[in-house]
Amino acid sequence: MSPTPSEESIEQEISQQNVKRVSCTTVLTLAYQSLGVVYGDLSTSPLYVYKTTFSGKLSLHGNDEEIYGVLSFIFWTFTLIALFKYIFIVMSAADNGEGGTFALYSLLCRHARLSILPNQQAIDQKLSAYAMERSADTRQSFVMKSVFEKHPKFRQGLLIFVLLGTCMAIGDGILTPAISVLSAVSGVQLKITELHENHVVLISCVILVVLFSLQHYGTHRVAFMFAPIVTAWLLCISGIGIYNILRWNPHIFCALSPTYMLKFLKSTGIEGWISLGGVVLSITGVEMMFADLGHFSALSIKIAFTVLVYPSLILAYMGEAAYLSRHHEDLQRSFYKAIPGKKKAVFWPVFIVATFAAVVASQAAISATFSIISQCCALNCFPRVKIVHTSQKISGQIYIPEVNWMLMCLCLAVTIGLRDTNMMGHAYGLAVTTVMLVTTCLMAMVMIIVWKLQIFTAVAFLVFFGSMELLYISASFCKVPEGGWIPLALSLIFLTVMYVWNYGTLQKHQFDAENKVSMNRILRLGPSLGMVRVPGIGLIYTNLVTGVPAVFGHFVTNLPAFHQVLVFVCVKSVQVPYVCEKERFLISRVGRKEYSMFRCIVRYGYKNLQQENYDFENTLVSELVQFVEKEKESGLGPITEESSREFGNLDIEALGASEQTFNDPSHEENSVQSSHDIQVMKSGDEQLENSLPNEESLQILKARESGLAYILGHSHAKAKKSSSIVKQVAIDFVYAFLSRNCRGPDVVLNVPHTSLLEVEMDNKIGSQLDSCKPANNDVGSAPQNGTVSTIQDSPSPAHPTGSRATLGSHIAHRLVQIGVNDVFSVPGDFNLTLLDCIIAEPGLNNIGCCNELNAGYAADGYARARGVGACVVTFTVGGLSILNAIAGAYSENLPVICIVGGPNTNDYGTNRILHHTIGLPDFSQEVRCFQPVTCYQAIINHLDEAHELIDKAISTALKESKPVYISNEQLQGVRRSSGGCGSLLEQGGEACDSGRAETTGGKATKAFVELADACGYALAVMPSAKGLVPEHHPHFIGTYWGAVGTAFCGEIVESADAYVFVGPIFNDYSSVGYSLLLKREKAIIVQPERVVIANGPAFGCVLMKDFLPALAKKLNNNTTAYENYRRIHIPDGVPLKCEPTEPLRVNILFQHIQKLLSHDTAVIAETGDSWFNCQKLKLPEGCGYEFQMQYGSIGWSVGATLGYAQSVPDKRVIACIGDGSFQVTAQDVSTMIRCEQKSIIFLINNGGYTIEVEIHDGPYNVIKNWNYTGLVDAIHNGEGNCWTKKVNNEQELIEAIEIATGEKKDCLCFIEVVVHKDDTSKELLEWGSRVSSANSRAPNPQ
Repeated sequence: MSPTPSEESIEQEISQQNVKRVSCTTVLTLAYQSLGVVYGDLSTSPLYVYKTTFSGKLSLHGNDEEIYGVLSFIFWTFTLIALFKYIFIVMSAADNGEGGTFALYSLLCRHARLSILPNQQAIDQKLSAYAMERSADTRQSFVMKSVFEKHPKFRQGLLIFVLLGTCMAIGDGILTPAISVLSAVSGVQLKITELHENHVVLISCVILVVLFSLQHYGTHRVAFMFAPIVTAWLLCISGIGIYNILRWNPHIFCALSPTYMLKFLKSTGIEGWISLGGVVLSITGVEMMFADLGHFSALSIKIAFTVLVYPSLILAYMGEAAYLSRHHEDLQRSFYKAIPGKKKAVFWPVFIVATFAAVVASQAAISATFSIISQCCALNCFPRVKIVHTSQKISGQIYIPEVNWMLMCLCLAVTIGLRDTNMMGHAYGLAVTTVMLVTTCLMAMVMIIVWKLQIFTAVAFLVFFGSMELLYISASFCKVPEGGWIPLALSLIFLTVMYVWNYGTLQKHQFDAENKVSMNRILRLGPSLGMVRVPGIGLIYTNLVTGVPAVFGHFVTNLPAFHQVLVFVCVKSVQVPYVCEKERFLISRVGRKEYSMFRCIVRYGYKNLQQENYDFENTLVSELVQFVEKEKESGLGPITEESSREFGNLDIEALGASEQTFNDPSHEENSVQSSHDIQVMKSGDEQLENSLPNEESLQILKARESGLAYILGHSHAKAKKSSSIVKQVAIDFVYAFLSRNCRGPDVVLNVPHTSLLEVEMDNKIGSQLDSCKPANNDVGSAPQNGTVSTIQDSPSPAHPTGSRATLGSHIAHRLVQIGVNDVFSVPGDFNLTLLDCIIAEPGLNNIGCCNELNAGYAADGYARARGVGACVVTFTVGGLSILNAIAGAYSENLPVICIVGGPNTNDYGTNRILHHTIGLPDFSQEVRCFQPVTCYQAIINHLDEAHELIDKAISTALKESKPVYISNEQLQGVRRSSGGCGSLLEQGGEACDSGRAETTGGKATKAFVELADACGYALAVMPSAKGLVPEHHPHFIGTYWGAVGTAFCGEIVESADAYVFVGPIFNDYSSVGYSLLLKREKAIIVQPERVVIANGPAFGCVLMKDFLPALAKKLNNNTTAYENYRRIHIPDGVPLKCEPTEPLRVNILFQHIQKLLSHDTAVIAETGDSWFNCQKLKLPEGCGYEFQMQYGSIGWSVGATLGYAQSVPDKRVIACIGDGSFQVTAQDVSTMIRCEQKSIIFLINNGGYTIEVEIHDGPYNVIKNWNYTGLVDAIHNGEGNCWTKKVNNEQELIEAIEIATGEKKDCLCFIEVVVHKDDTSKELLEWGSRVSSANSRAPNPQ
């Protein structure tokens, strides 16, 4: 059942001609053949070079210096770039005999980790075409490799740079046929003068249409004529050149002196410089010469160029210059005018040969474009298109219908639209020079990374040739309005298509990799996989080389039966031009033998072509049988269930590092064993002779007779709502359009439609994690809130750093996906490698804090503005330090993701005592502390289900709006009712009230405002909800806080016939010592998932965000309560103005803070008297407001200010902090300075804990007074932007605020406000006495 020799094997033989020692006759034959394929474009340049060069304002003088200068430029450009750069240098950088931009990029990717192709494995490096010289890195090569390996943005930039060159090459394929054919045909006007220009354009278009219409027949049918045509053309133009030199100006050889170039630029100035855009057309085709290297040998191309092409073209340019030196009037038709003889005997043969040569050049450009598009498809840089093989014998002869007709339309558009070879030449020159510059830059990298040359050599090469090419690019850019815009526009379009397709494809692959099914869960189902196994082979196509695709999870959970033999098939591309058939298949076993599950990885090079007539089914079955037989011969024992865990969850590098060969020498090169006992064998062509098939082989053959089924997952990508507009347009429109209109994977893979089963799936690229529920591909149920999910597998060896990096990178990437751009951390030896991953993740900043408590507070503040926050600390000593901040976030319903770097898994179960612990070998003490203050705890001790645990933890935090704990160990439909509420409120309900934490948790703030708009009730907020409800609402009456709330607000609320409380928290602080005068029978209390009506029924499983809009529709408008408020309300008085030297009062301070507020500000209020003073601030629309009402942790505001300001840099945070609180967490003012924040901190210095004094006074409430401005100045230490000021009276305060909002508006401003220790708000006095009374109640006798 071995496959017969196919086009693929023939292709391999041809491609390897470069590395085989061949005879002189063969070399000369290849050199002759290369003339027709490689040099068509280059040899037709004389048709339009002089014409385009002198198309501008450049004029000729009697001394012919301009002609001599142009010829000198042409000679040295052709010699230096075409001969020295490409023939002598670039040709040596072949990638297994292949040339071109992608070949250089592939060469670099193999020697450095520059590739962004997914599914790359260490075992790919054992391919014969992957051979690399294992010389030691030089310092320069190591540094360059490290820069690209550590910075993904550089790798992405390199890909874009390569794609830019590729797009310009595609533009070359559009412009070459147009300019070559039109230039050749336009010569007929010299002999048929009455022929109108429109007729010339029409004839050119007809030739182009015929040329493109014949593409599906393939060039091999007329390829035998190409070499004679180009040979005849070169001999013809060289002969004409010799004649013109001898006839018109034998001294033209003087122009070869480079001094004429300097004279030309000096005499012509800017016009001469602009004309260089035409000179560069003399080297059009040199890039194609390098790109076509794979069809011939480098030696044959060099011989053809140096022996015939180079001298012929130099003679042709010199002869034309000699003719022009005596015929200035023939500048725009010099080529055909220079043909000797007054009769038509010489002209017409030359014209016919020129036309055929133009067709050959066009054909070469079209074929090259097909080849480029094919390579782009293989590297996921172009949508899938139909590729037709037009030759069974000649490699690379392909036809792409969609691209062919697109090229034809664009060529016709250029020809008809421009109608002028001069404008085409301007466009052509810009495209060509850009591609050459890309090659120069890549070659410089090859010299350093691959050839290990000194950096001086590479820089000299880059500067010398790059400066020449930049000179020509600059000249070509001046012609952008005159046709140069065409390659720019085309390249921009193609680059957008390529990059969007590449980005979307990689994001879909990442989605698939992150949502693959756990192998453990599949294997736990037993050999039958929980289904009936029926005869046949099931081929499950996936783009993953490891793990089980999500599509299979659907089959396991939904289908009653599946095939007896399962094969996960992955078709992937590797960074080599060709993969021979002997190395194409990589077979591995999934699970134990009785599962009958295999993985088949089919590897292609970027120039390999998947063929329609390839007998894939029989080849695959043959490879499976060979694998099973060789496995039997290897003498391996049975694989246990523990050791059968697939390596899919391990990092690829880690796998490669642990690979080892079988002990059987006869199979040393054909088999590999992974660290987890997964058998991997490289297939061979040798037949299994002298042995009978074993039972499993017969089972596979019998299953083949029963038939094969192909299962493909057809996914639709969609950008998440929080993505930028650019990404949403790119994914939802551009990528979606390309996906709908390109060829499906079933067509590309040649899957028989009668055996195809396709599953529709939706992929949200970068979607919120709560939409990626494990239930999609998980058999088990999700852990409940407050439970601990751990993975305690049997002890396993420590995993290498690569695995650790993969896990840390996954966490970092997930944080970016959910909108976290800043992580607050304190380094410790258990979390350092995790912090490396955070720093390496694009879009994620690591904000180092001074201590763990502040890091938690900062994550708290960040979550208040961004919706989610994250912090990273070390094990136990850091975890217990941050615990207080996490508890505060829990009380405030804030999704904070607390990540703790844990100890190495090797230390578990060893009774070892580690540092940073409490001295016990039990490492669970930390998680037990976190259980009450987090809604989910994930302890990751093994990689198998690490991704699932991390995703579950993050999604739970977002869903529950509570903190979660992740210990990252070191690893080497309910009915809703609203009738009862409506009936109660219709009886006379007149007040709406909102509580903060539960309202944000239920995400129902908008619904609450809509309810207030609909009912017309008076609208108030409880203190913890300030900032959530717009205070500019027409029915807003203030803060309801009992006796200390806004004036007249409490009277209106408590006297209403009924009141609605949305998300309230009635604790001793918010109820002012439980002194609120509310009656339960008049209250409707709406919680996120529960509604309680008066003393009556309670409705569970009712979502707040659904209930409030439904309630609004049931209510009639009733403004009675608000009208009562308007009647009794008296506006607040204005504080008396201080005397200039009078000590500053707190109410005066907040009067000025009120003036600072706008939609561009946010207020952070610290626990204490700032609570009450900030509650009285009237917040403009868009002004943020945060304080910690429930938990009331002293010192919270410093870290929260850091996190909030980092989250919303466009807002200026105004923090009001007491001196006692500031002393707890003052250190992270330094972090604010380092992050260049521009907050204004008002430090209220009253000499102690004022709020505690009002609750219960004592000497313990007095603290040592600090020089706070001096402290901040010391922290500032002259580094960064920070300004401090101490104020004692109103005049100083006014001046300080003017400076802070004026010249220091971009600085962190610290203003210390000195006030009397007894200067407090009246609300604090009232509140303190009531809370004190509640605290001093007699003990409960129970």
